[in-house]
Amino acid sequence: MLRFALVLLASLIASPFTGPAQAERINVFAAASLRNLLEEVAKGFTEKTGHEVVFTPASSGTLARQISQGAPADVFLSANTDWMDWIVDDGAVARADVMDIASNTLVLVSADKGEDVAIADGTDMLNLIGDGRIAVGLIDSVPAGLYAADALKTLGALEALRPRLAQADNVRAALVLVARGEAEWGIVYNSDAAAEPRVTVRGRIDPALHKPILYLAAPVKESSKQQTAHAFVAYLAASSAIFAAYGFTPIPPAN
Repeated sequence: MLRFALVLLASLIASPFTGPAQAERINVFAAASLRNLLEEVAKGFTEKTGHEVVFTPASSGTLARQISQGAPADVFLSANTDWMDWIVDDGAVARADVMDIASNTLVLVSADKGEDVAIADGTDMLNLIGDGRIAVGLIDSVPAGLYAADALKTLGALEALRPRLAQADNVRAALVLVARGEAEWGIVYNSDAAAEPRVTVRGRIDPALHKPILYLAAPVKESSKQQTAHAFVAYLAASSAIFAAYGFTPIPPAN
């Protein structure tokens, strides 16, 4: 799929853009944690191809369900494999078109500065958190929340902390709860924490405590703009420097 998409991207870049009559607008349904990064990626894509990119940011689960119900998406970007698998099984996306784009890291954040902590196997989260609330994405549907719950479960703290989880519709909303002081702690992506000056990263959560964090992208089958959608996915895969600059870990595209 990568080779095919790169050929389409190259042809779009090489073709002279003569005006609005040739321009297309693609609607990209993307995980909320990608919002800032995608604005920069979209700007570069538009400059090179003349095609406009519009984003619908939300949690991956919300977006997958909307696409399944016929929402007009051209590209789907998921923040975990489960929701991409779900949309593939639903028939809205072809398995062969799915591309791994990037990875991320979970971090513990707070609005107050304090000592750095290392969160790994054996960490006493109950003692660390104290009486505070922890902002997370919805732990049954939002990828960041699923990963956070996975880590807390591995540490044996999920059930004890469940009543104090401030669950939000997406990871950005969880981050805002911490920034506003409505929750003392938060478990969010490193990339989101880096974009919010009102919070402090207190510690990195060992990736061994949860399932691998993976961002995936694919064109939607029902899109009427297949060439542009495939080209945008290829452009994403080639934007490793931008992903790294925003705190993500790029994944080299497979041939």
